Amino acid sequence: MLTSMNKDADIGRIGENIVTNEFLARGFLVTHLDKGTRGVSANADLMVGHPGLSRPALIQVKACHAPSSPDWIFLGALTEKALAGEEGIYNRKPGFKADYLAAVCVVNPRTYRTFILPIEDAQSIALTAFRKWHAHPTRAGEQRKVVPKMYLSVTPGKERTRASMHSRKIFDAARDELLKYEDAFGILTSGTVTLEPDQRDAMSAARGRTNRCAG
Repeated sequence: MLTSMNKDADIGRIGENIVTNEFLARGFLVTHLDKGTRGVSANADLMVGHPGLSRPALIQVKACHAPSSPDWIFLGALTEKALAGEEGIYNRKPGFKADYLAAVCVVNPRTYRTFILPIEDAQSIALTAFRKWHAHPTRAGEQRKVVPKMYLSVTPGKERTRASMHSRKIFDAARDELLKYEDAFGILTSGTVTLEPDQRDAMSAARGRTNRCAG
Protein backbone atom coordinates (compact mmCIF):
# COMPACT_ATOMS: atom_id res chain seq x y z
CA MET A 1 0.00 0.00 0.00
CA LEU A 2 1.27 3.45 -0.93
CA THR A 3 2.10 5.38 2.26
CA SER A 4 3.90 8.39 0.78
CA MET A 5 3.80 10.41 -2.42
CA ASN A 6 6.42 11.52 -4.88
CA LYS A 7 7.39 15.15 -4.34
CA ASP A 8 6.45 15.90 -7.95
CA ALA A 9 3.00 14.30 -7.72
CA ASP A 10 0.17 16.40 -9.12
CA ILE A 11 -1.68 17.10 -5.87
CA GLY A 12 -4.40 19.01 -7.69
CA ARG A 13 -5.26 16.07 -9.93
CA ILE A 14 -5.04 13.64 -7.00
CA GLY A 15 -7.50 15.80 -5.08
CA GLU A 16 -9.90 15.91 -8.03
CA ASN A 17 -9.76 12.13 -8.37
CA ILE A 18 -10.41 11.61 -4.65
CA VAL A 19 -13.47 13.86 -4.78
CA THR A 20 -14.62 12.17 -8.00
CA ASN A 21 -14.40 8.71 -6.44
CA GLU A 22 -16.30 9.81 -3.34
CA PHE A 23 -19.12 11.23 -5.49
CA LEU A 24 -19.19 8.15 -7.73
CA ALA A 25 -19.46 5.88 -4.70
CA ARG A 26 -22.61 7.79 -3.71
CA GLY A 27 -24.32 7.39 -7.07
CA PHE A 28 -23.38 10.71 -8.66
CA LEU A 29 -22.14 11.16 -12.22
CA VAL A 30 -18.92 13.17 -12.54
CA THR A 31 -17.25 14.92 -15.47
CA HIS A 32 -13.79 16.47 -15.26
CA LEU A 33 -13.62 19.95 -16.72
CA ASP A 34 -10.19 19.86 -18.33
CA LYS A 35 -8.27 22.29 -20.53
CA GLY A 36 -10.72 21.98 -23.40
CA THR A 37 -13.46 23.61 -21.34
CA ARG A 38 -11.38 26.18 -19.47
CA GLY A 39 -12.78 29.03 -21.56
CA VAL A 40 -16.15 28.69 -19.83
CA SER A 41 -15.29 26.72 -16.69
CA ALA A 42 -12.16 28.38 -15.32
CA ASN A 43 -13.80 28.56 -11.87
CA ALA A 44 -14.63 24.86 -11.55
CA ASP A 45 -12.90 21.49 -11.84
CA LEU A 46 -15.79 19.01 -11.78
CA MET A 47 -19.37 18.88 -13.05
CA VAL A 48 -21.57 16.61 -10.96
CA GLY A 49 -24.99 15.17 -11.83
CA HIS A 50 -27.59 13.22 -9.87
CA PRO A 51 -31.28 12.32 -10.28
CA GLY A 52 -31.95 14.42 -7.19
CA LEU A 53 -30.52 17.56 -8.83
CA SER A 54 -32.47 19.83 -11.18
CA ARG A 55 -29.23 20.79 -12.93
CA PRO A 56 -25.57 19.75 -12.76
CA ALA A 57 -23.51 21.21 -9.92
CA LEU A 58 -20.07 22.71 -10.50
CA ILE A 59 -17.33 21.93 -7.98
CA GLN A 60 -14.07 23.76 -7.38
CA VAL A 61 -11.45 21.52 -5.77
CA LYS A 62 -8.70 22.79 -3.47
CA ALA A 63 -6.22 20.07 -2.56
CA CYS A 64 -3.52 20.28 0.08
CA HIS A 65 -0.73 17.77 0.70
CA ALA A 66 -0.16 16.97 4.37
CA PRO A 67 2.77 14.51 4.49
CA SER A 68 2.24 13.21 8.02
CA SER A 69 -1.37 13.81 9.07
CA PRO A 70 -4.49 15.40 7.47
CA ASP A 71 -4.76 18.31 9.88
CA TRP A 72 -4.89 21.32 7.53
CA ILE A 73 -6.91 22.37 4.50
CA PHE A 74 -6.24 24.95 1.82
CA LEU A 75 -9.12 27.36 1.16
CA GLY A 76 -7.59 29.40 -1.65
CA ALA A 77 -5.74 32.63 -2.30
CA LEU A 78 -6.50 35.88 -0.49
CA THR A 79 -6.08 39.34 -2.03
CA GLU A 80 -6.36 42.85 -0.64
CA LYS A 81 -9.46 43.38 -2.81
CA ALA A 82 -11.11 40.26 -1.41
CA LEU A 83 -10.26 41.33 2.13
CA ALA A 84 -11.85 44.72 1.42
CA GLY A 85 -14.95 43.16 -0.12
CA GLU A 86 -14.19 44.40 -3.62
CA GLU A 87 -13.99 40.91 -5.11
CA GLY A 88 -14.68 37.35 -4.07
CA ILE A 89 -12.28 34.59 -3.13
CA TYR A 90 -13.89 32.22 -5.61
CA ASN A 91 -15.46 32.60 -9.06
CA ARG A 92 -13.26 35.53 -10.00
CA LYS A 93 -12.84 34.53 -13.62
CA PRO A 94 -15.34 34.87 -16.49
CA GLY A 95 -17.51 31.87 -17.38
CA PHE A 96 -19.51 29.37 -15.36
CA LYS A 97 -19.42 29.78 -11.59
CA ALA A 98 -18.71 27.02 -9.08
CA ASP A 99 -21.57 26.08 -6.74
CA TYR A 100 -19.51 24.17 -4.18
CA LEU A 101 -16.00 23.99 -2.80
CA ALA A 102 -14.39 20.61 -2.20
CA ALA A 103 -11.38 21.04 0.09
CA VAL A 104 -9.19 17.95 0.38
CA CYS A 105 -6.30 17.32 2.74
CA VAL A 106 -4.22 14.46 1.32
CA VAL A 107 -1.58 12.38 3.07
CA ASN A 108 -1.65 9.77 0.29
CA PRO A 109 -4.37 8.42 -2.05
CA ARG A 110 -5.77 6.24 0.77
CA THR A 111 -5.44 8.70 3.64
CA TYR A 112 -7.28 12.00 3.37
CA ARG A 113 -10.14 14.18 4.61
CA THR A 114 -12.72 15.96 2.48
CA PHE A 115 -14.94 18.97 3.13
CA ILE A 116 -17.87 19.82 0.82
CA LEU A 117 -19.56 23.17 1.27
CA PRO A 118 -21.43 25.79 -0.75
CA ILE A 119 -19.16 28.44 -2.23
CA GLU A 120 -20.95 31.17 -0.27
CA ASP A 121 -20.34 29.33 3.01
CA ALA A 122 -16.68 28.72 2.16
CA GLN A 123 -16.18 32.40 1.42
CA SER A 124 -18.01 33.48 4.56
CA ILE A 125 -15.96 31.18 6.83
CA ALA A 126 -12.65 32.18 5.25
CA LEU A 127 -13.27 35.93 5.12
CA THR A 128 -14.75 36.12 8.61
CA ALA A 129 -11.66 34.47 10.08
CA PHE A 130 -9.00 36.24 8.07
CA ARG A 131 -10.60 39.67 8.35
CA LYS A 132 -10.65 39.35 12.14
CA TRP A 133 -7.08 38.09 12.14
CA HIS A 134 -5.88 40.81 9.76
CA ALA A 135 -7.58 43.56 11.81
CA HIS A 136 -5.70 42.50 14.95
CA PRO A 137 -2.13 43.90 15.04
CA THR A 138 0.95 41.73 15.41
CA ARG A 139 2.69 41.36 18.76
CA ALA A 140 4.94 44.21 17.66
CA GLY A 141 1.87 46.41 17.15
CA GLU A 142 2.17 46.41 13.35
CA GLN A 143 -0.49 45.92 10.69
CA ARG A 144 -0.59 42.35 9.43
CA LYS A 145 0.20 41.66 5.80
CA VAL A 146 -2.37 39.93 3.63
CA VAL A 147 -1.55 36.22 3.56
CA PRO A 148 -1.28 34.94 -0.03
CA LYS A 149 -2.79 31.54 0.75
CA MET A 150 -5.37 30.60 3.36
CA TYR A 151 -4.84 27.45 5.42
CA LEU A 152 -7.01 26.39 8.33
CA SER A 153 -6.43 23.68 10.90
CA VAL A 154 -9.20 21.06 11.00
CA THR A 155 -7.80 19.13 13.97
CA PRO A 156 -7.97 20.51 17.54
CA GLY A 157 -4.51 20.90 19.02
CA LYS A 158 -2.83 21.22 15.62
CA GLU A 159 -2.90 25.01 15.42
CA ARG A 160 0.16 27.09 14.61
CA THR A 161 2.47 26.73 17.59
CA ARG A 162 3.34 30.43 17.71
CA ALA A 163 -0.21 31.70 17.32
CA SER A 164 -1.49 34.05 20.02
CA MET A 165 -4.55 33.19 22.10
CA HIS A 166 -6.54 35.78 20.13
CA SER A 167 -5.56 34.18 16.82
CA ARG A 168 -6.37 30.70 18.12
CA LYS A 169 -9.87 31.78 19.12
CA ILE A 170 -10.48 33.19 15.64
CA PHE A 171 -9.30 30.09 13.81
CA ASP A 172 -10.86 27.67 16.30
CA ALA A 173 -14.24 29.23 15.50
CA ALA A 174 -13.56 28.84 11.76
CA ARG A 175 -12.53 25.20 12.27
CA ASP A 176 -15.72 24.44 14.18
CA GLU A 177 -17.74 25.81 11.25
CA LEU A 178 -15.74 23.82 8.70
CA LEU A 179 -16.11 20.53 10.58
CA LYS A 180 -19.86 20.65 9.95
CA TYR A 181 -19.08 20.05 6.28
CA GLU A 182 -16.69 17.12 6.57
CA ASP A 183 -17.77 14.36 4.16
CA ALA A 184 -20.95 16.36 3.44
CA PHE A 185 -21.39 15.02 -0.10
CA GLY A 186 -25.13 14.67 0.45
CA ILE A 187 -25.51 18.44 0.77
CA LEU A 188 -25.81 18.64 -3.03
CA THR A 189 -29.11 16.76 -3.07
CA SER A 190 -30.50 17.56 0.38
CA GLY A 191 -29.42 21.18 0.70
CA THR A 192 -28.38 20.48 4.29
CA VAL A 193 -25.53 18.76 6.09
CA THR A 194 -26.95 15.35 6.90
CA LEU A 195 -24.10 13.59 8.73
CA GLU A 196 -23.67 14.11 12.45
CA PRO A 197 -20.11 14.04 13.90
CA ASP A 198 -20.44 10.46 15.21
CA GLN A 199 -21.67 9.32 11.79
CA ARG A 200 -18.69 10.96 10.09
CA ASP A 201 -16.33 9.26 12.54
CA ALA A 202 -17.92 5.88 11.87
CA MET A 203 -17.71 6.36 8.10
CA SER A 204 -14.03 7.35 8.28
CA ALA A 205 -13.20 4.41 10.53
CA ALA A 206 -15.02 1.98 8.25
CA ARG A 207 -12.99 3.17 5.28
CA GLY A 208 -9.76 2.85 7.27
CA ARG A 209 -8.87 6.48 6.62
CA THR A 210 -6.86 8.64 8.91
CA ASN A 211 -7.31 10.91 6.21
CA ARG A 212 1.31 20.73 -1.42
CA CYS A 213 -1.67 22.78 -2.38
CA ALA A 214 -3.43 23.29 -5.67
CA GLY A 215 -6.57 24.73 -7.15
